[in-house]
Amino acid sequence: MPVVLWAGLRQLEAVRFSTFLAISQGTASGVMNSADLSHFEEWVSLEELHGEWTKWSLRSLDPPESTDNLKLPAKNAMRFSFLWNIVHTFCHPEVSRIVDEGARTTAKIAPDEDFGVGRSNAGWQGRWENFITTSAMIRFIGALEQFELDALKSLLFYRPHGSATSLSEIVEQTVEEVVIREAPDKRGGVDYYTKPPMWTFVRQTAEDVQTRRKMFSSIYEINLENPEQFGWTLDELWQKRNAIAHGREEVEITIGTLLKIHNYVIKSMLSLTDQIRERYRLEL
Repeated sequence: MPVVLWAGLRQLEAVRFSTFLAISQGTASGVMNSADLSHFEEWVSLEELHGEWTKWSLRSLDPPESTDNLKLPAKNAMRFSFLWNIVHTFCHPEVSRIVDEGARTTAKIAPDEDFGVGRSNAGWQGRWENFITTSAMIRFIGALEQFELDALKSLLFYRPHGSATSLSEIVEQTVEEVVIREAPDKRGGVDYYTKPPMWTFVRQTAEDVQTRRKMFSSIYEINLENPEQFGWTLDELWQKRNAIAHGREEVEITIGTLLKIHNYVIKSMLSLTDQIRERYRLEL
């Protein structure tokens, strides 16, 4: 198998296996360890694991004499159901052969570095926790990005004159839910907004972190927090985020670093909230 396809398959394999571990150790753990197989069947149905292997495995399992006897077959059933649905139910028929070949290729080509696994950040090379921490990091930063977009949209709607706004000419206002949850009117492949109409044209541009920060600074004279508290510049933080999200390279995120990122996100939200309240009499 060529090295490019092999690396991609190894990246998927690492994520697939670590995902199973995370699921089986989470809320599904109680379901899989239940003495009542119907609980497992309900969970399988809820998660849309409808492959033929799933149905066969559930029918073939004999009623256990105790909870301990169920632990292994239930977890095995869930594991193979998970893999079966990925490989057979939702994919091209050739996928199962390719996945098998990819596993054999790993041993055959004996690479100096299993870089596909490293790119996955799935924690196979020392810390399985890295799969959890990198996943959480992306979501923490995603929460901050959405918060900043909501704040910018609110400012453009309630305070369209930017830094030229005079406090003596405005009254205190609180952002309404309808502004930040506005559903666009889709016409001709374009999303049109009315709160404010300008959002139609600047939304996609504002999704870029550097552009968004320039808009806060140039239009509203608002400066956002930088993540220097854990030794990274803003660019470095987003580069790490993108490397994880796009599977470019291995990024190590310890639990301690994750907590610092979490605190940076909260600090950034509160700082932006305070600046908008004080400068524009607008409550987010």
